[in-house]
Amino acid sequence: MSAIYRMNYSGRNGGAGGVIYLGHSAIAGADQAGTVYEGSYVEENGRMRVSLNLTVPAGTKLASGKEVHQATVMPMTGEFPLNFANGQKLTMFIWGNPVNVAFEKIRDLP
Repeated sequence: MSAIYRMNYSGRNGGAGGVIYLGHSAIAGADQAGTVYEGSYVEENGRMRVSLNLTVPAGTKLASGKEVHQATVMPMTGEFPLNFANGQKLTMFIWGNPVNVAFEKIRDLP
């Protein structure tokens, strides 16, 4: 499953996109707002449980509607099917607030 993906997300405050790598249980990426994504995933029973830390720059207004006044690290969690990269909208949570995200595979990586 090691690959790089395009992600598009939306919430109460609109949306944007970014690029993210998933492979060997690790996640790393960044989005248009300059937020950096780092975390891990576990595959279990045909599903993927994702746990991330988002490093968000000061002055960022999140898709969830929250505004970040100081640079901060915040948790993001989600669970979705292993065939997640088909453009379907999936729900993840930032500080308990829902954000819709869709993934499309750019290419496989070793």
